[in-house]
Amino acid sequence: MKAKILWLESALQDLEALSAKDIDLILRRVDLLSTFSFMGAPMLFDEWEGYRQLICGNQRVIYQVLEDGKIIEIAYIRHTCQHL
Repeated sequence: MKAKILWLESALQDLEALSAKDIDLILRRVDLLSTFSFMGAPMLFDEWEGYRQLICGNQRVIYQVLEDGKIIEIAYIRHTCQHL
């Protein structure tokens, strides 16, 4: 069963600021999360406990896997050089 992808408003705002090329890559990679929920690496910072990150080119998609893998909640998109 595929997980539902839920975009938070914060992630949608982050997405709007990116180039069409970056958006296309992110959308294709995020679509894979519906089948492979845990393909992103766990965040290793205490304040990000429970979150995972999926690297898409120069962007980091920060998300959570909720309800036993039934929902993927996309929280933020940040440039990989940006401090979290």
